[in-house]
Amino acid sequence: MALALAHPVFSQTARNYYDELYKAGGLDGAASMYACFDDRAESTEFFTFVTSDVVKDYLIENGKFAALPAAQKADLNKGWLHTRVYFRGVPAPNENVFHKDGDAWGGKKTVINGVPMRIRLMISMQTLRYSRDLEFLSAVRTLHADTATYGRCEMVSPAVAQKTY
Repeated sequence: MALALAHPVFSQTARNYYDELYKAGGLDGAASMYACFDDRAESTEFFTFVTSDVVKDYLIENGKFAALPAAQKADLNKGWLHTRVYFRGVPAPNENVFHKDGDAWGGKKTVINGVPMRIRLMISMQTLRYSRDLEFLSAVRTLHADTATYGRCEMVSPAVAQKTY
């Protein structure tokens, strides 16, 4: 007689994938000052980010900012945010660059099926809460925005060195 054993079903969350990658040192070190997780417990996606202020401060403290070309200095002074999105622990092939847009960060305009759109991130550095919106655009203005996700960010601990490129 065969004995059937019940196996518990375990589906990983974004936090599980993050913990696994972090412990292995597999996060993109260039974009991993903060890690952000969707409020929806079932989400398997997370993203990491770093701001130009952090990079600029590091370069100044190490005496490297003055030697940068004028275009790189201007880009750092203008302000940007680099993100890397991870889907089930697998990094997206490219970082996303967002530029300062009032009190938020605006992504690059993309056209999908003839519809211009962009992602807009609003991150409160006081509470580390975020919203990530998808904006549908016309030639002159935002037509409407759909809030895709809300969540919370946290600093990535420097205890485990992460990947550098």
